[in-house]
Amino acid sequence: MLPRGVQIDSLPHRLIQLRTQLDNLAAHAAPAARRVPLGWSQADGWLGGGLCCGAVHEWISLTGIPPISMLIHVAAQAANVCDAGAAKPWLICVGREVWPTPHTVVRASGDHMLQRMLLIDPPTDADRHWAIELALRCEGLIVVADASGMDMATSRRLQLAAESGRSLGLLARPRREADALSVATTRWLVQPEPTDAPRPRWRVTLARCKGLQSLQSHTNGTQDGVPLTTIPRIARGSITDDRSLLVEVNDAGGLVPVHADIRERRDPAAAAS
Repeated sequence: MLPRGVQIDSLPHRLIQLRTQLDNLAAHAAPAARRVPLGWSQADGWLGGGLCCGAVHEWISLTGIPPISMLIHVAAQAANVCDAGAAKPWLICVGREVWPTPHTVVRASGDHMLQRMLLIDPPTDADRHWAIELALRCEGLIVVADASGMDMATSRRLQLAAESGRSLGLLARPRREADALSVATTRWLVQPEPTDAPRPRWRVTLARCKGLQSLQSHTNGTQDGVPLTTIPRIARGSITDDRSLLVEVNDAGGLVPVHADIRERRDPAAAAS
């Protein structure tokens, strides 16, 4: 049973009622930040400081189970970007597949997000996609959604909605759609990593990012063997170099990178030494 304060909505009839409710929530939210740091320095470096708002970002679990812990971690990071004293943004979770447990939310953010969370249960795929679009058009909301079954036209609509609302869209897609076309700003692959450590680990891979600078570069000429100008190549689609990292749950319940010096250790006692 969910605690008091968490709202659950089903949409058997008119989604226009949902728009009114979302508009009311957005009216009391702080303006969205430009970027949301993931809290993983390596990944934030790839992204120029974090995930950009006014965009949608796809997260694909290679196990078939939506990476809810990952999505809620990012949502909590977005909530923490708000100015001190400003009202925390509402978390909108669209589709039962991405509804988090109270424990997952409290572990990531404490009680404040649990009390500002709206769970939406659309009856059909079309209603679910429309509900995602409505939520993304509302400024100041964090939207975690089941985006399975999304075609290219729907992907464009959701991206335009996020741009219009300057909102942050975190979309879970199933493994079978890992190669599906979309206009999402980033696409991430999430896979559990085998470990003897007492905490679960995941390998997170940035598979695609619009405008990401590749590790490769070319020059526009040399003088006495010295490059005149180094011009980074811009990745337009899939990432060709390795953009992956390991993360695990720490003692406080957050998701943190696994440092290189302990990554290969198999003995939990050795890792703690």
